[in-house]
Amino acid sequence: MLIKEIFEPDEQDVQLSKPFNIDKFNKARERRFFSDAPLTGGGIYATGLSSKTDPSEYIKMSNSPTKLSDDAFYNYVQTIKNVIGSNPYFPYIRTVVVGKDPTGMTKTYYRMPKLFHYHERIINIEMLMAIAERTFSLASSLFNTKVWQNANQYLTNEETKDAIWRTVIIDNLNQLVNQIADTYNQEYKYNLYLWKRNKKQTNQNLNLDELKKNFDIQFNNWFINSVSKRQWSTDDQYLIQALAIIVSLMNTNDYTLDITADNVMIRLTAQGPQLVLNDPIHDDLRSIIT
Repeated sequence: MLIKEIFEPDEQDVQLSKPFNIDKFNKARERRFFSDAPLTGGGIYATGLSSKTDPSEYIKMSNSPTKLSDDAFYNYVQTIKNVIGSNPYFPYIRTVVVGKDPTGMTKTYYRMPKLFHYHERIINIEMLMAIAERTFSLASSLFNTKVWQNANQYLTNEETKDAIWRTVIIDNLNQLVNQIADTYNQEYKYNLYLWKRNKKQTNQNLNLDELKKNFDIQFNNWFINSVSKRQWSTDDQYLIQALAIIVSLMNTNDYTLDITADNVMIRLTAQGPQLVLNDPIHDDLRSIIT
């Protein structure tokens, strides 16, 4: 199937059989989030379940009608579509379908290979240590220090897994992406100043909104390429590229960083476990129609 066929969902709209009952959904969501029941398989924006026909496949669907122009995950998928398969840190989205109910409200559906949370039984400590050491240069030496060993000697296996995932991987990811974001903002302001000065000097009377959009696209492309040439806490160029794309998308669409323990997942491959930035941003509920 061509990329065009996968990522242009307007050509594959499906009609939902009945109008979406938003009032019923909001009441159910309120009951769920104010209860003590564990939130497994879903969040505020979407719910996921394993495919009935393929146990290796996962289906993610929006909980409520969504405004696609603001939908963070939808725009994340559209942004990474050209590097899916070449950058291992992105989820491998197989199919995107946009469904509409009889009133015209939109819901989204995504098919992807199954990913795993760090705390699932299939993921062990050795896998998490391999991910950490491959991702961050200092992780390998950290695990061999007496400070780390003394701090973790009385922990259970599950507590050690949690410490590796949250402290060594998630905290370092957030620190790194915030450093990239700071660099982005500094470079953006300076280049935007030069761009505006040039437009003023040349007396261009073109549509400013369109010009600004073109500038943003050109700047983001330049930034994603240039950021890999700088020194960071990792030598993994794929990770730097992935985070630079996420930072660019955040700034262009005013999204919020959401790299948490449950939004970063693991793909099992023949080459070993792979870190996946599954759902790294959110839109502060702008996309949810209520």
